[in-house]
Amino acid sequence: MWIIEHCYWPLLHISQKYNIPLGIELSGYTLELIHKYDNEFIQTIKSLVKKNRIEILGSGYSQAIYPLIPFQSNLYNLTIANELYDKYLGTVPQIAYVNEQVYSQGMISLFSKAGYKAIIIDRLNSPLQRSALSENKSIYHSLYSPRNIENADGDKLTVLWNDSIAIQKFQRYTQGTSTFEEYLQYLFIIENNHPFSVFPLYGSDFEIFDYRPGNMSRFFTSSF
Repeated sequence: MWIIEHCYWPLLHISQKYNIPLGIELSGYTLELIHKYDNEFIQTIKSLVKKNRIEILGSGYSQAIYPLIPFQSNLYNLTIANELYDKYLGTVPQIAYVNEQVYSQGMISLFSKAGYKAIIIDRLNSPLQRSALSENKSIYHSLYSPRNIENADGDKLTVLWNDSIAIQKFQRYTQGTSTFEEYLQYLFIIENNHPFSVFPLYGSDFEIFDYRPGNMSRFFTSSF
C-alpha cells in the first residue's frame, strides 16, 4: 500500500494535472496486487486509458527473462497478462516493454504471436542498433529512430529505443544529485547531435521515486 500511495499515485497525478500522456508498464501480477489493495487506482488508470492520457505497455504476467525460457511458456506468460489488462483496464497493449531489456531474435515471433506490434529495448545494449548503423547509416538519421525488424517466417515488429544513460540522468535530477540546468544541457546535447522526433526521457522503474528499501530512508526530496 505504501508504494502504491507514494510511488504509483503521483505518476497518475502528473498525467492528470499537466495533461501529459504517459506509457506505463505493469506486469499482470502487479496489476492483480494493485487491484487487491487499491481498486481506486485501477479505476483511475482505466479512466486515463480511455482518455488517451495513459498507454499501457505490456510485459507478461511475471517479470520473466524471455531468452532463458521455452517459447510456449513465454507465450503463455504474455497471453495471461493480456487477458488481465483487458479485464482490469479495458485495453490490450500493442507495445511491450521487454523485461530486463534483454533481447534475442526469437522475440520477434514471440511478441508477434502474442499480438504485439512493437517492443521497447535499450539501444545501448542491443545488437539491433549496432547492425542498423553498420548496414545503412543514411536511413538512421537519429539513434532514436524506430526500426522495423522481421524474421524468416515473416513475423514483424517495430523496435522503440530505450536509453539507460537517459534513465540515469533523469534519476539523478529527480533525486537532487544534479540540477535542472545540467539535465537540460544533456538534452540539448542529444538533440544537437542526434535530431529526434521522440526521445525516451525515462524508461525504468518508478518504484524508486520517494522510496528506498532496506536500511536506507524511504523518504527523499523529489523534483516532482
